[in-house]
Amino acid sequence: KKYVATVIDITGSALTQGLDQIDSIQLKKDSKIKNLDLIKTEAGSDVLIVLTATGGEFLLQENSEALIEETESGTVLVTVRQGDLMVYEFGKKPSFDIRKEGRQLSAMNYALSNEKNADHIRKSGKSFTVDETILTQSKIEEILNSKKSDFFRCYGQLIQKTEQAHGQVILSFEISSIGKVTQVDVTKSDISDDVFKACVSEVIARTQFPRFSGKSMTTVFPLKFE
Repeated sequence: KKYVATVIDITGSALTQGLDQIDSIQLKKDSKIKNLDLIKTEAGSDVLIVLTATGGEFLLQENSEALIEETESGTVLVTVRQGDLMVYEFGKKPSFDIRKEGRQLSAMNYALSNEKNADHIRKSGKSFTVDETILTQSKIEEILNSKKSDFFRCYGQLIQKTEQAHGQVILSFEISSIGKVTQVDVTKSDISDDVFKACVSEVIARTQFPRFSGKSMTTVFPLKFE
């Protein structure tokens, strides 16, 4: 298998396990990472990884797990299964994507959606330009927060039938590059009423987001009704 990434630096202890491996292997500086390798860090440990094709870099933080996958299109997808990571370099285009808790973002969007990560990149003096054609997670949340009255109209209709209904609803949806929502799913709901779930889904489906460069993106939005 060809290598998709290399360990630049490591603090403490980190392990890697491939699809065809039963046992984990201790990572060291300059260790090579293959497609579909799972990287695990322990308490007080982190590992800095550079992607072979683009030069993108990320730091997998302590007590974290991430699967590194080269997709059919040749880009790299880093799936965070536990813990978190920080983006250090976006690398040349196409950069890489990060998936966490059902939300998949470009490396830049992921960094921009985390204030600490964005500050780190700015302070490091590395190249960091906010592209106006990027749709950030914070912008998505800002737009959907402006729709709260529509979401609560759905809830108002519900409690006319079921006064005690309350809880959290998590919606997963895909946004195309023209800003159109192409798919909405209720991934978790404490409220079982199908009409209510269809109503809140419709609010998101009708929301127009700004156009952005690149491919479609998938994200999630939580709502709480009390």
